[in-house]
Amino acid sequence: MANAETTFADRHGRAETMQSTIAAFVPVFAPSDVSLLPAAFDAFLTTVNTANVAVSTAEAEATNDVMLRAGLLKSIKERTTQIVGYVKSNKAWKNYLPAVKKAADKVRGYHPPKAKPAPPPPGSTPPPAVPKRNQGEQSYADAEGLFCKVIEAVKKVPGYAPTADSNIQIAQIESLLNGFGSANRDVGVSDVALTNKQVARLKLYDGPDGLREKMLAIKEAAKGQYGGQSAQYLSVKSIRV
Repeated sequence: MANAETTFADRHGRAETMQSTIAAFVPVFAPSDVSLLPAAFDAFLTTVNTANVAVSTAEAEATNDVMLRAGLLKSIKERTTQIVGYVKSNKAWKNYLPAVKKAADKVRGYHPPKAKPAPPPPGSTPPPAVPKRNQGEQSYADAEGLFCKVIEAVKKVPGYAPTADSNIQIAQIESLLNGFGSANRDVGVSDVALTNKQVARLKLYDGPDGLREKMLAIKEAAKGQYGGQSAQYLSVKSIRV
């Protein structure tokens, strides 16, 4: 939903306007449903606001988790490039370079170019073009598994022990892999938490006995108590639900 958070905040704001309006009614607003009384409605609005804050907090946490994971993936790709360069720099490791580079290229999203088909003979009808398959974005779970393969390939390189830059030592890249795996799981957890809070909030707004129903009921109660042409009813009638 476009501008969803703005929409929920606006609806809550209009409900607060309705609450302050009915609280000032003279004679006192006295609906048969006590949950519509100004004090009770105000307490309900506090619950709604708490749900709004909970969703905002969960959204911030989910965003932070996503940004952290993206940063770790960037580090993985950067270190993968360093690893390839380091292995490539030692001619004694020439036989181990293909395995390292093959795994590394997958992490970095590289794909070997496909051989171009031979041109059709003169005068013949060219074959129809094959539509390209949309491979989509490399999933973070795939990146985790591919980086693990880079590490396993590096472990098979005899004497691999960088000293100039500890960022590509075995212990350091394994730590990065573990952190990335944790970040992947954190994103999943925070996404579920956000969804649950959004569902709970939506129920407060649009579910049975939710904000929408209460505001409509308040209008009807004001009409019933004060009359359809009364100042009291007209003051709440114009408030959009």
